[in-house]
Amino acid sequence: MVLMGENRSGKDVKFIWRYAVVACAMLAIGLFSFSAVYAIRGNSTTAAPNQTNNITIYRVQPANANVVTGAQNVVRYDFNVEHLYHSNASVDPVTQYLNAAIYGPATIYGNVLLVSTMGNLTNLENSRYDLTNGSVAAVDLNTGKLLWRDYFPNQIMSEPIAVDNLAVVGISNNGEVPARYYNTNYDGIAAINITTGQIVWITRNNDGGSTGPDMPTPAYFNGNIIEPGIGSVDFLNLTTGRIVNIVSTGLPDTLSSPLLANGTIYFGAGYATVYGFKNLYQNLSDVPVNVITNFTFFAMNATTGNFLWSDHFPNAGGGLNDVSPALWNGTVVTGFLYRSDYADPWVVGINMTTGNVLWETNETAYIDSMANKSEQLPSTINFGYNQNSISPVTIFRGTAYLDSNFLGYLVAVNISTGKIIWAVNTSQDESNPNVFYGNYLLQINDNGILYVLNATTGSLINHVDLAMPHLSGEPIITSKYAILTGMDGRIIYVPLSTLING
Repeated sequence: MVLMGENRSGKDVKFIWRYAVVACAMLAIGLFSFSAVYAIRGNSTTAAPNQTNNITIYRVQPANANVVTGAQNVVRYDFNVEHLYHSNASVDPVTQYLNAAIYGPATIYGNVLLVSTMGNLTNLENSRYDLTNGSVAAVDLNTGKLLWRDYFPNQIMSEPIAVDNLAVVGISNNGEVPARYYNTNYDGIAAINITTGQIVWITRNNDGGSTGPDMPTPAYFNGNIIEPGIGSVDFLNLTTGRIVNIVSTGLPDTLSSPLLANGTIYFGAGYATVYGFKNLYQNLSDVPVNVITNFTFFAMNATTGNFLWSDHFPNAGGGLNDVSPALWNGTVVTGFLYRSDYADPWVVGINMTTGNVLWETNETAYIDSMANKSEQLPSTINFGYNQNSISPVTIFRGTAYLDSNFLGYLVAVNISTGKIIWAVNTSQDESNPNVFYGNYLLQINDNGILYVLNATTGSLINHVDLAMPHLSGEPIITSKYAILTGMDGRIIYVPLSTLING
């Protein structure tokens, strides 16, 4: 652990394979250039698309101010520090088809459901990243109708956060996008008026701020949007989009959306000097001890940008920069992949105040030792496209739940001890679960199998084959429905009563 009292200066970073393109962009653009903010104006009552500065704004119906009356701000990823997203919003369960892949979680603001998309699924599967334009859409939960949709010339992988009637998203392309797209793609942060769909501001990264993709979901604190990116953390004024602070980390944060708690943000970042251990060595045991990776978990003051502490994980080969951490009773829970890019996940508990690592637990060793392993449930589809190495963390009553998409087991860990309680075969899975009706755990895997588990024991209560390709979005729980989104562009509403009553 390293204690720090002030911002650190930038340092040169070299990436291999996945992050090499990021390093090229950092050198070409420069990390500390001044910001430029683009104010986009559109007609909020027309039905035809409005094209301005490569942004297409589509109005479906006139603005309805009533949909955001009394709305609650959503200032971080997955609503709260435990990633249990519950809402009292009333819902008209009308399925929507957006015809574009929905990767990140949805957000409810008043009676508006906000979702972001990352492009046509066929283009994603064929690596046509030049065609994968993203969008942000708003659905009226009272009527099930689409209110507006804004299109951007790049992917959007982050969840929209919602603050004071503004939806804020990171505009980004996947870190594995070929280098030829990096200097032309439209990376940055955008704020949209939730009532009208009008874009209030866009701050682009090639004019200031972090270099490369803004993939994580930003956080909001004390008047500022906070976004860890590729090599730095950017602080932007919520109202104007102007960059007010840039803090260098020297490390890329790809999908570790910052945990905001008590005026501090927590997130992981890192790169490997040898990317792909298994591609270079026949066995992990053959990896020389002097092969160094640089994966670090940070705690940062959300007002000043000063580092409070950082933990370096020398055995992490990946994952720490992908996991969105959660918090329970003073312990931050995250994870990494042990000397690997895809396999052998470990769970980590860290004291939120001191940065002391309390425990590290090997998921693979536990699963290998299990006498009776659960069987993988059959599915209608076999969805092979993936993004995240380890799922975000969900915490419920002192237990942390997370999954590794290649390990395919949902694991429950006692946060006080770091001991694994149970593990269930849920197949490839990048999403984190939610809890409803007291002790029912709801988890959806990449193939669209919806699991209902006992949160305490892990026993299977029910399952439903939705035949909907799905990645990172946690189900939102309302009083009667679970709201789920898919990589095929669907937004569906599953009655909770049918999940426990058949």
